[in-house]
Amino acid sequence: MKGVTKLQAAVIAIIIIVAAAAGAYYYTSYQPTAGVFKIGAFFPFTGAYGTQAIEQKNALLLAIEDINKEGGILGRRVEAIIYDDQLKVDQAILMVDKLVEQDKVDIIAGALSASNALAVHKRCMELKKVYAITCLPAMDTFKKELMDKSGSFAIVGHGWNLGYIDAHFVVNNLKDVKKVFMIIPAYTFGYDCRDGFKYYIDKFAKDKVEIVGVVEAPVGAADFTPYLSTAMKANPDLIYTAQAGHDLGNILKQMHTMGIQRSGVKIINPWSWMTELTPLDPAATEGVYFTMWYYWNIPKDYPEYESVTAYAKRYQEKYGKPPDNFGGLTYVSIREIARGINLAKSTDPDAVRQALLSNPKFDTMKGPGEWRIDHQPIMKTYVYILVGKPANERINEWDVCKPVAKYGGEEFLAPLELEGYK
Repeated sequence: MKGVTKLQAAVIAIIIIVAAAAGAYYYTSYQPTAGVFKIGAFFPFTGAYGTQAIEQKNALLLAIEDINKEGGILGRRVEAIIYDDQLKVDQAILMVDKLVEQDKVDIIAGALSASNALAVHKRCMELKKVYAITCLPAMDTFKKELMDKSGSFAIVGHGWNLGYIDAHFVVNNLKDVKKVFMIIPAYTFGYDCRDGFKYYIDKFAKDKVEIVGVVEAPVGAADFTPYLSTAMKANPDLIYTAQAGHDLGNILKQMHTMGIQRSGVKIINPWSWMTELTPLDPAATEGVYFTMWYYWNIPKDYPEYESVTAYAKRYQEKYGKPPDNFGGLTYVSIREIARGINLAKSTDPDAVRQALLSNPKFDTMKGPGEWRIDHQPIMKTYVYILVGKPANERINEWDVCKPVAKYGGEEFLAPLELEGYK
């Protein structure tokens, strides 16, 4: 390492070994000093969402690389200390406390589950730490009484928005769908998606679409056939699966085995991940609709095509594959929090909040965005609706879907009054 003595190199090696033994991933190329800006992060490397945690880690490091090229944060070079929260709320809180009290980090970033993000959001308010939320947090995270005095920002909003958008797409694009059956995960994300979907149907399409049943499946369910059998008995035109991670792969495989994809019943899944779709038989995903915040292979006539493609190329050159949903949103989350801190010239949550809300406009590889008062952005391109490609149309193993619609603008975010504003 250029400019580092043998003694310093030995110290660095010891730091890395100790951090690894403690369950952390410690990334640095120099000896930590008072001039270093530390981002403390946590992702679920163990558990059902491990592949997405790697995407989050990769995107965080890529963002840090770019931030350092631009002068760092507050003029200091940035490094990250990353722990495994094991997808458990208590472990996430434990890791955040360790990052703040022991590792002396400047800000917090991370989470992949809605429940963990909400818990850490509350803890960061107590600790007076800025928090870059790198997942789809619970809608309750955005309640005025919680968000109004925090330094937490979530680039992707929450699951209610996705449910609302999916219902809009179904009603306005899948005209033959009259009956919908919902199989939702039994936790916050599933409930938020359900509520957003039902809100749209109740408000705009009661006479067009009926929700004929809702069942809850536990996270990590190995066997979805009981839920699928119940759904098929209701004779639906569409099944709204709302599964994530390995659960998404499992339910699609079991639907394929049961012949549901071939039966003519349509399927739509919010918050889908390329890394979970890639290993599946293409027949299990063909014709299935998915909602994603980021997708690497979009049509050339989309205005954001060049910037999305450029980011995907750079990510693939570094990590050997295109970025997934989390490979896109985590990068933007970190860049925006860095912008807020540099604008505020401080890591004080109040100062960062005021800086971003006073200078709300920003740009991403997907196009422009603008922070709303509830700390989620209004984006020109918020999410894509994609449909699974048949095997003979795929250009490589990662080319699992093609966009058929995209949504953006404030009309597709939850009304502020539902979050306690106005």
